[in-house]
Amino acid sequence: MLNVYSGGYEMETLDPSLLSKNFGLTHTESLVFFELLRSGESPIGLIIKKTGLHRGTVYNTIQRLIEKGLVAQQKGDETTFYEASHFGLLYTIDEEEHLLKQKKKSIKQILHWMKINKQVNESESSDVRILYGNKALKGFYPALYETCRANEYTHYAIGSLFYERKKLTVMDFKKRQKFKIQMGLKSKSISDPSELSTKGNEFFRGHAKYLPNFSIPIAVYIYGDTSVYIDWLKDKTELICINNKNVADYNKKFFNYLWKQKAMKVSEVYTPIN
Repeated sequence: MLNVYSGGYEMETLDPSLLSKNFGLTHTESLVFFELLRSGESPIGLIIKKTGLHRGTVYNTIQRLIEKGLVAQQKGDETTFYEASHFGLLYTIDEEEHLLKQKKKSIKQILHWMKINKQVNESESSDVRILYGNKALKGFYPALYETCRANEYTHYAIGSLFYERKKLTVMDFKKRQKFKIQMGLKSKSISDPSELSTKGNEFFRGHAKYLPNFSIPIAVYIYGDTSVYIDWLKDKTELICINNKNVADYNKKFFNYLWKQKAMKVSEVYTPIN
C-alpha cells in the first residue's frame, strides 16, 4: 500500500468508512474513491485491478461518483482517465452549512413566536408544560442558565446527583458546571451527603448544603417565577415545568426553610474548571 501524505494525514490511516459515515456514500463508492486518492489519475482497468471489483460495478460506481462531483474524468486518445475530486465534498459542506443556517434561523423565529405568544397569554395565572426524555433534560439546563443570566437570577436546586447519574454522564455534568462559571451564575443547592462521594461531584460549582437522610428521586429547580420538577424514576425522565409566581414563592420559602436546617457539610465553590 502506498504511503501518501496530505495535510499531515497519512493515506494508510484514512478509513474509507469516513465517506460512508459523513457523506452518505456506499461502501463500494468509498472504496473506489479512496483507491483514486491512492493511485491518482487512473484508467478504469487499473481501478478494477486495485479494488478487485467487477468491471461493470466499477464503471457504474464511477458514473455515480462523477454525478456527485467526487470524480473527474479526462479523455485521452484511446483511454479515459479518472481522478478523485474534492468539489463534491466542498459542495456537501456548503450545503450542510446552508441547512444549518436555515435551521438556526427557523429556531430563532420559533423562539421569537413563543416569546410573543407567552406575552399574549401572560394574564393567565399559570403555565404548566411536561417534557420527556434525555434530550429535553439536556436542553433544559442551557435554557435555565440563559434565563438566569439574562435576568440575573440565582437558581435554587433541591435533589441528589445519585439519581441524575443514571440519566446523564459525568462529562455532561462537568460541561454544565463549566457553563455556570463562564456565565457568572450563582446557585444554591440542597442534597444528600452521599452526593459528596458521587462520581463527578468534584466538578460541582455553587453554594451547597448537604442534609442527612435527604436522598430523594425528585429534583426541583426554582428560578424567577418558574419551578421545574424532574422525576428521575420514570423510564423517560419527566420534567414538569410550572410558570406560576405563587408556586415559585412557596418553593423558595420551602428551600429557605431547608437551608436553615443543620447540615452535615456546607460548601461554596466558584473557581473555574479546566
